[in-house]
Amino acid sequence: MEVQLNSNNLQKVILALLAREKKKLPWEKSHRNTILGLCVTLKKVRENEANEGHDPVKRLWVKELYSVENRLSYGASDTFVRTLREQYPDDFYNFFRMPPDLFETLLSIVGPSITKQHHIREPISPRICLELTIRWLATGDNFETLSALFRVSPSSVSNIINEVTLAIWACLKPLVFRKLNQEEWRKIARGFKNEWDYDHCVGAVDSKLVKIIPPPHCGSLVYDYKGHHSIHLHAIVDAYQIFTLVDVGAAGRQSDGGVFRASKIGQMFINNQMDLPPPEPLIEGGPDMPWVLVADEAFGLSNFCMRPYPRSRAMNLRKKVFNYRLSRARRIVEAAFGTLVRVWQVLGNPVKTTLKVTIQTVHACVCLHNFLIMYDERRERPQREVHNEDVFQVIEHEIEADDPRPREGSLESVRYEFSRYFMNEGAVNFQWDRAMNYNF
Repeated sequence: MEVQLNSNNLQKVILALLAREKKKLPWEKSHRNTILGLCVTLKKVRENEANEGHDPVKRLWVKELYSVENRLSYGASDTFVRTLREQYPDDFYNFFRMPPDLFETLLSIVGPSITKQHHIREPISPRICLELTIRWLATGDNFETLSALFRVSPSSVSNIINEVTLAIWACLKPLVFRKLNQEEWRKIARGFKNEWDYDHCVGAVDSKLVKIIPPPHCGSLVYDYKGHHSIHLHAIVDAYQIFTLVDVGAAGRQSDGGVFRASKIGQMFINNQMDLPPPEPLIEGGPDMPWVLVADEAFGLSNFCMRPYPRSRAMNLRKKVFNYRLSRARRIVEAAFGTLVRVWQVLGNPVKTTLKVTIQTVHACVCLHNFLIMYDERRERPQREVHNEDVFQVIEHEIEADDPRPREGSLESVRYEFSRYFMNEGAVNFQWDRAMNYNF
């Protein structure tokens, strides 16, 4: 059978030879010369075809749909988003989860890190890159939808999200995370005392499972007890829902307490490397008390972490009051996770990216969460509860006779001293009704 020699057939032959020789590195000199000769021949055949009137193979950098002209004329950034920014700021807020002026501030911070040099083709502007990424974080839309909206090819959407999430973490991290020292820990503790009536508390700790697409060959490592594939977002939060410390990426199969102990954050607390203030008494003349985190039952009791008493019929009023006061302070971390997922809805469903980009995505969402709380004046602040202090039961502030004091210096003794304090000098009027009528 006679095969016609043209540029298309010759190109297929060259590609087939390259694919075969790729497995035999290093190449033999004769084979390399053969392929180079065929490439020279291909160039001449294409020149002849062009001279004879044949249409050469048309090559495009990108589809016409995603050209610069279409992006500027029909892309959302220069049409719809510009209209929102100039005429409908409330709708802009709903679209990007922040007001126009705050978006411009964010662009001025992140923009220099995602600006590309102009060599052959005009690069996608940093404004479009940031708008596209923020919209993805806010909604979790698939890449094809964002591609059509902003007139950017799907492969470019993937690259942009990878680059911008990394830039958001790198640029915002120094601005929105505290430089923790003794004075900063004391400020955090004052916030918990003023807002949630818990003394000597330097943070609420918990872990949230972020659903993911399981990476190849992971087995059951990331399969959690809820029946999803996930990784942990482990965090410590202050009294105003601001994340102070985060650790992202632990396998979903691990328990919250296990993740904390194995994390760098947990190891620094265990080894007394967090520069916490020295122990101080809760009341004048009382024993020195450490500064602590508040946590749920998934965490172990330690001299820096308070967990509730186990629920049982044997619980007395002192233990119930302590559990209520600890729960009142600890739920701020649950509120922070709820706000994070409600605003940045990409975390509400499995994040359909590689594990590396998923971790970058969680980091970016946490930074943006702190950024909005610190700089967005329209954002709702956590509200202190309003209690009817005229309606509560009068209780004798006495500990039952059969309630022995733990051995001094033990871990249980720290929790015991907190519970005694909440029953006496640190009591609040509304705690009695709550402790008696709710299951804490």
